[in-house]
Amino acid sequence: MEAFAALGLAANIAQFLELGAKIFKNAKEIKDAGSTVSTSHLATLAADIDDLSSGIRHQYTSLLPNSHSEEKALCDLASRCSEAADDLTAVLKSTIQSSSKKTTWDSTVAALRMIWHQDRINALGERLSEYRGQLTLRLLMVLNKQQSRGLESVRDDIVEVISVNIRDLVAAVGQGKDETIAAIFKTRSGSSTAISRPAGLNPTKDDSLRTSITYTHDTEATGSGSADVARFQTVTGIENYGQKIMDALHFRGISERRSTILPAHEETFEWVWDDSSHPDVKDVKWDPLGTWLRESNPAKGMCYWTSGKAGSGKSSLLKYAQQDPRLAAYLRDWAGSAQLVISSFYFWYAGTDLQKSHAGLLRALLLDVLNSRPDMAAVLFPDICRAIISGRLEGFLELSLWELKAAFSNLVRSVPHDMRIFFIVDGIDEYVGDYNELCKLLLEATASTSVKALVSSRPISACCDRFRHCPSLRMQDLTRHDIQRYVTDNLGNHHLMTKMEKIEPGVTIKIVDEVVDRASGVFLWIVLVVRNLVLRLQNYDSSATLLKEVARLPPDLEKLYGHMLSSMSKENQILGSKFLQMLLRHMEIGCNYPFTLLQLSFAEENDYEACLKTPFKALAAEVSEWRCEATAGRLRASCCGLCEVQNSPGQSEPWVGFFHRTVVEFLQLDGVWEKVTLLTSNPSLTHSSYFEFDADLALVSSSVAELKAMALQPWHRKGPDKSSDIFLRMLRMLGYEKHLNERVRLAYHDRYLNEMRRAVTYHWHNPEIFPSPEQEAAAFCNKKTGKTPVRELIVNLKGTGQYNVATKPVRVEL
Repeated sequence: MEAFAALGLAANIAQFLELGAKIFKNAKEIKDAGSTVSTSHLATLAADIDDLSSGIRHQYTSLLPNSHSEEKALCDLASRCSEAADDLTAVLKSTIQSSSKKTTWDSTVAALRMIWHQDRINALGERLSEYRGQLTLRLLMVLNKQQSRGLESVRDDIVEVISVNIRDLVAAVGQGKDETIAAIFKTRSGSSTAISRPAGLNPTKDDSLRTSITYTHDTEATGSGSADVARFQTVTGIENYGQKIMDALHFRGISERRSTILPAHEETFEWVWDDSSHPDVKDVKWDPLGTWLRESNPAKGMCYWTSGKAGSGKSSLLKYAQQDPRLAAYLRDWAGSAQLVISSFYFWYAGTDLQKSHAGLLRALLLDVLNSRPDMAAVLFPDICRAIISGRLEGFLELSLWELKAAFSNLVRSVPHDMRIFFIVDGIDEYVGDYNELCKLLLEATASTSVKALVSSRPISACCDRFRHCPSLRMQDLTRHDIQRYVTDNLGNHHLMTKMEKIEPGVTIKIVDEVVDRASGVFLWIVLVVRNLVLRLQNYDSSATLLKEVARLPPDLEKLYGHMLSSMSKENQILGSKFLQMLLRHMEIGCNYPFTLLQLSFAEENDYEACLKTPFKALAAEVSEWRCEATAGRLRASCCGLCEVQNSPGQSEPWVGFFHRTVVEFLQLDGVWEKVTLLTSNPSLTHSSYFEFDADLALVSSSVAELKAMALQPWHRKGPDKSSDIFLRMLRMLGYEKHLNERVRLAYHDRYLNEMRRAVTYHWHNPEIFPSPEQEAAAFCNKKTGKTPVRELIVNLKGTGQYNVATKPVRVEL
C-alpha cells in the first residue's frame, strides 16, 4: 500500500468518525425538548454516512490483498468502521419519517424514537470513540513502515507521531481558523515535520467539516534506484508542549544543593586537569580524570566514580569541575562537532523529598537536556505531547515516576547523532532509595558511546560492587597538598600567627603540619578545626595551648562534633541544643520549605503564645535586620558552626541549614540525641531559666509570628515581589500538622491555625499588598498566557504537590 492510499483511507475514516460525532450531537438535540434540529437534516447526514461507508469499504477491499501487517491493521479498523456506519444508518432510518411534510408531531415522534434507541446509540458512540483513539496508532504504524522503506539511505526513521484531535480542528475551522496540522513527526535528528491531507482526497459533503491540510510528495533518485520521499511541511504554533513539559520537570530547589556547596579553595583540585604536575598523584593508583574526559571510548567505560570518606571534598570537586571551562574543553575532544549537553544533579540528604529521590534526579537531568534541545520533548514524552496538542491535557502537568523513567530510557536509547550528553551526579549515598537500582540506571545510561557520567559517593557497598570496573579515584589519596594549602592560607597566614612566628620561629609550620597530619584527607575536618584554632588565636592562646588543642581534637568527624559541642559553656550548650532540635525537627516535618532566619529568631523565644497576642504589624526593616543579625550571632556561638546561615538563588531571604550531612548523622546516633535533648528537658541543668521546651510548639508558634510580622512590597512599587512568601509560609504551616505530636496538634487546631487564618486574611485584604482582581488584570495580565501574577503563582505552587487550586482565587474570607 502506498503512503497516498494509506492517507486516503485514514482520512476517510477520520471523516466518518467526525460525521458520526456530529450525528450523535444532533440526535441528542432532537431528543431534548425545544430542539431546532430538523429530521430532514438528519436524513441528509444519514445519506452521507451511507456514501462514506461505501467508499471506505471499496478502499480497504481493493487495498487488502497487497497489504503488509501494519496496513492490514488499518484495513481492519476500516472494516469495523464500515460495520459501525451500517449500524448507525439503520438507527437513523428507523428514526426518521419518510413523509416529505414534517410537522411538530413528526419531530416529537423522532425524539421518542431517539429515546427508545438511546442505549444502542450510546454503544455506537463508545465504539466510534475507541476507533478514533486507534486511528493515530494504525496510521503511525503504516507511515513509519513507509518512511523506513523510502528513507533507508538517510536512516532517519520515525520515532514518534503526535496526533491533533480532529474534533478540535473541526471546531477551529468552524470559527474561521485555518488549521493545517494532522500529525507531527519526530525524527532522530530532532526535526519536526507535519503529515497533511493529500490534495486529491475528497472532503466530506458537510462544509462544516472542511480542512485546509496540504501535503506534497516528490520522487527523488537515491543511489542507483529511486525512492518515494515524502516532503512534509514543518508545523508551527505547537512548540508550547515542550515548555509545558519543562515547567513540569522543574521544581523548587532543583539546583539548591549545588549552590550551597562552598567554592573550592584557591588553586586546589588542579591535579584533576594535569595529573603530571602535582606531587600528591605520583605514587597513587587512580585513573586520571582529565584523560578520561577526552577519550572517545575509554577502556574502563563511560562512567567515572569519585569515591571518598565523608567530608573529603567530593561535592566540592564536582562543583569545581562543572564550573571550570576546562571541563567543556576536555569533553569537546570526545564530542567532536556534536552538540555537548552537560546535565547535573546533586543529591541532598538534608533537603526536600525531591532533592534526595529518584524522581528529583530524573527531573533535573531531563530538564537540562530539554533546555539545550527543546524539540526532543516529543521523543522523550510522546504520549504527554500527544495529549497536550490534542487538547486532552490542560492545566498543571504532574509527571509520574513511571513517566520520568520512560522518558529517561527514551533519551539514552535514542540520543541524536549530533549530540553528546555528560551527566554529573553527586552524592549517590545521600539518595533515599535503592542504591543498586540507581547505580544500574547510571551504568545502563553510559552503555551508549554518546553518554558519559561523572558520579560520586562514599564507598558504600552497592557503589563498590557496581562501579568496581569503572575508572575511579579516592579523594583522600589525592588532597593532602590541597589541605596543606588551605591550612596555610587560613591559619598559617593569619596576621596573629604571623606575629607569633616572629617571636617563635618555626611554630607556624609545626602547627600546620600537625593539623594536616591529623586530617587524614578529610577536608571538612580541616575546615572546622581551622575555624576553632582561629578563634583561639583571636583569644591570644599561646602556641603550646594551640598544639595541645590540636592533639585533643579527634580525627573522626562525629567525635569532633561531640568534642566541639561539649567544650562550650553550659548556657551555650542549652541554646545550641534548642537550635539543633528545632532545625532537625524542621528537616523531618517541613523540609519542603526553608527555615528562615527570621522564623528562627521567633522560635528561640520562650513564650509560645506570644504570637497569639501580638498585633498584625510588619517589622521595620532595621528591626528585622537586627533580629536576624543577633540570631545568626547566637547560632554561631552555640552551635560551633554545625548550623549555618545560608543564602541560595531564588530565596528572598537567608535561611538556616546544617553545615554538612554528617552533622545530621551525628545527631541521629544512639546516645547523642539523648544527650542533646537532655539539656532542654532537665530543670537541674537549665537552672532558673528553665521552661518546658518543645521543638514542635516552637516551630508552629514561630511560623505564625513570622507570618504576622512580614514586611511585604506594595504591589504597585517596583522591586522584588515577596507576595509569594505568604503562600509558602502558609503551606509550611499546613505541612507541619500531620507530623505534630498529639498534644501540640490540639493546640495547633485550637489556637494557632485560627491565628494563621487571621494573618493570611489580613494580608490578603490589604490593598497595598494585593491588588483587586480588576487592578491586577489591568496592570499585570500576561498577554501571551492570559494569566495574572497570582494565577501564575498558584500554578507554580501546584508544582509543589501541596496546593491544589485550579482557578484564580477571589477575595473571600479564609
